[in-house]
Amino acid sequence: MRVYYAIGFTALLIVLICGSTLTEVYAAQDDESLWLTALAKFDRGEFDKAITDLNGIISSRQSNYESSARLLLGRCYLQKRDWSQAERTARQLLKRFPGSRYTADAYYVAAQALYQQKKHSEAAMELLSAYQTADDSKLKYLAREKLEGVFASHLNPVEQRDFLYWVENVELHRDLETIMAGFKPRTKIGVLLDLSGRNGVEGQAMLAGIKGAFQEQRNDIPHDVELIVEDTGGRVVTALLLTRRLIQEEDVVAVIGGNSSPCAAAIAAFTAEYGIPYIVPSVQEHQITSFGKNIFQLSTDYYSEGQISAQYLFDDLKAKNAVVLAPATDSGSQRAEGFQERFEKLSEKQVYMQWYYPEATSFKRQLDNLIQIGADSLAVIYELGEEEIAELMAWDEDEDTQKDLADLFTIFEEDTTLGDSLLEIYGSPINFFDALYIPVEGKEISLIAPQIAAAGFEGVILGDSNCLYFVKKESDWRYVEGIVFPAHFITDDLSTLPVKISGVDVLQSGHLFGWDAFEFLAIALKEVKAAYPPNIINALSHIDKLETNRLTLYFPDGSQTNQAMHILTFHKGNFNLALDAKEIIERP
Repeated sequence: MRVYYAIGFTALLIVLICGSTLTEVYAAQDDESLWLTALAKFDRGEFDKAITDLNGIISSRQSNYESSARLLLGRCYLQKRDWSQAERTARQLLKRFPGSRYTADAYYVAAQALYQQKKHSEAAMELLSAYQTADDSKLKYLAREKLEGVFASHLNPVEQRDFLYWVENVELHRDLETIMAGFKPRTKIGVLLDLSGRNGVEGQAMLAGIKGAFQEQRNDIPHDVELIVEDTGGRVVTALLLTRRLIQEEDVVAVIGGNSSPCAAAIAAFTAEYGIPYIVPSVQEHQITSFGKNIFQLSTDYYSEGQISAQYLFDDLKAKNAVVLAPATDSGSQRAEGFQERFEKLSEKQVYMQWYYPEATSFKRQLDNLIQIGADSLAVIYELGEEEIAELMAWDEDEDTQKDLADLFTIFEEDTTLGDSLLEIYGSPINFFDALYIPVEGKEISLIAPQIAAAGFEGVILGDSNCLYFVKKESDWRYVEGIVFPAHFITDDLSTLPVKISGVDVLQSGHLFGWDAFEFLAIALKEVKAAYPPNIINALSHIDKLETNRLTLYFPDGSQTNQAMHILTFHKGNFNLALDAKEIIERP
């Protein structure tokens, strides 16, 4: 009996132990799943949902992910601009896990929250703690950079003197003493451009514009500004390495450049990590500003350009049926998608798309498809049969055939008076569409325009901002006459610049993009007392509208991408202003 009791007790004990172990294993698995879910929601910007998951992890009090969850929770509150909750969460992390691997990060979160609450002295102390406890070089750099900015801009002389008592690092102590003494350090601006390689000519032009604006503005800027120029050569890895060098070794407070999309994206990602303001003069890549709040895109992105084009066609030119003929490239697809989304919403009609390869020289297949789509659409409206559709497709045959078609497709009104024939109304079936959007890469405008004319299209042709230079260089303007273009500048005449720029004969728009990029940055440099990255970003983010002799900037609702473009028409060798960007901005 005793033997059985002992065996039963042992078995029960084993079950209890195993059950407890299994529960812990399953709990750990659940916490890991919940943590990964919360992390994904944070990355997607779903901060409220992430907070719910993170609080679930924290409430268990036994999770291996609790410290990570508390740190991410603090960052969620920062994103939601709930400064007091962010500060409280960081304090709780420091109290519950003193000396953990997240200590420096918690100090940094607390500092950000305190700074936003205008508690600058407390924020400085938290930044000092983050700097003195950080093992991560990037966090250490960010904490020091922001600390020097707060120390110089927000602490009075008495607070500065008292603060120095707590600074243990000799180098930092010396630098802060230098700031107290009123030393005016050099303000370094990084310039990263493709000065060689495929985009080298444009890069050289842009650099000339930046230097020209720098020479004109430097005496009005209350900082000793220096330009640090580097050539990326159009290589992404080179762009990354140079960006890191400018930030970590040269201590630049802002970066201008990136005249090719891949390099601009690389620079954007790296500057976002370090919180360095980045001015993108000409690259129009959609969502490049999504890397961080430090990025300012001065040229309207491709997607928005397509939307502006669609809005103009519908509102001003009263277009009802539009079609797109676009290159199968990133820029072409982004412009086309923006156009399609906006025009379909406005007209409540389908926008048909035709694509071609970038190196194409013949567009007959795509134009024939549009003619067929136009004929099919007319067939639906007028209830035509297959034979009638086929005859309608022969719109460009000899005059006798055209006369027969005119008789065949005569439409009688109710009072039996002779109406216009379909042939007389439309000519080519492609004219079912009253607008054709061609967001071409640029130089192929000279190939595509004559072929559009040969297809019989008589409606409005709308190009893109890349075409202007190539259109003006055309020797035969017959086929580009009347084409409408969205444009960043009203004029590309260099005589509009206050200072004459010397150099090679290149795309003039490159000079203008560079000039206006530095002029935009100069607004912040003139405004801030201490030229530190956070101060510059803050000053730039408050610019919602800006007009220069050439460029109109509009950043609606906190956008970091310029949404203003002019509309020009080409007539007898010149571009004429059809709609000023200011009019577009002021529309509801």
